[in-house]
Amino acid sequence: MGTAAFRADDVAAATAEILEVVELATRLAAPAHGRSVREVFLMWRVGFLPGVLMPASASPEVVKRHFRQYAHALERTLDR
Repeated sequence: MGTAAFRADDVAAATAEILEVVELATRLAAPAHGRSVREVFLMWRVGFLPGVLMPASASPEVVKRHFRQYAHALERTLDR
């Protein structure tokens, strides 16, 4: 997610790639942890995203904007 926020210009395409990576990682970890892609996303959204988006965060505004866009796009995709 962090790499995409710094490097991607096309949020929609990057979101699809991020989802692919998260799905793969979830399948690899599933035997040991039994998490769904939706659960992994929710853990990221609650455990990591607030630290990036806080006003005191050192993250550049463009990165914050991209993270918000990715979070919204992933949530829409995973809610289907």
